[in-house]
Amino acid sequence: MGGCNCGCSGGHAPGCPHYEAIAGAYIGLRAGDACGADASNDAVLDIKCSFGVDLAGVVDQAGRLRAELGLVPYRVFLVWEKRVDGEEYVDVRRVELMPVEVRGMNEVRIVLGPDGRGPDGQILLVGISPRQVSQDDLLGNLEGETWDGDGERFFYEVVLHERCAGRVAPKPWRWTLDGVPELRVSRSPHGWMVRLTDQRAARGRHGEDQTTAQGEQEPESSIFDGLRE
Repeated sequence: MGGCNCGCSGGHAPGCPHYEAIAGAYIGLRAGDACGADASNDAVLDIKCSFGVDLAGVVDQAGRLRAELGLVPYRVFLVWEKRVDGEEYVDVRRVELMPVEVRGMNEVRIVLGPDGRGPDGQILLVGISPRQVSQDDLLGNLEGETWDGDGERFFYEVVLHERCAGRVAPKPWRWTLDGVPELRVSRSPHGWMVRLTDQRAARGRHGEDQTTAQGEQEPESSIFDGLRE
């Protein structure tokens, strides 16, 4: 399917020239202490050419259509930044998630902080395409390496779509990861699901950095920090 190169038409039989490389140390690991293990208990070693993986493209197209129809009110970005000359932060990489749905915004409180009023709480992102971004991307890694060195930072940015011409641009809000990204493929909503918590200070309405003048909130420690390494 889809021109995916799985070797031996995806059969992965022991006679396949690539079988040993694919199986590696997993060869022969079928049975535990129970009785009756047979071929139906063999590990599935490769799903790159599976129906479910190919179907993800159809799900993405449906999600994009909803956005084009104006039925997705929020835009969501992954943002990697680096401090330049010890002063303001600038974008190193910026990815807009498509498709994506924001849930739980109505449960987020508004509090007063050094950068004005802002969110205080958690939201959930669902329906993120596994064809567009990987677990590494969602964890804030860049090209397989952690992006948390001196002057480096990663965050999520959520902003409303502009619905009226000539109005003031909506203010973006900044969020940080607060849980392990979950990939859902057998039940709706399909795709990555990510829990986020608020992080101050947000950027300005036109993307300008405000942390130099206002100070930056220290990121909260998490039991999931080890996944970024």
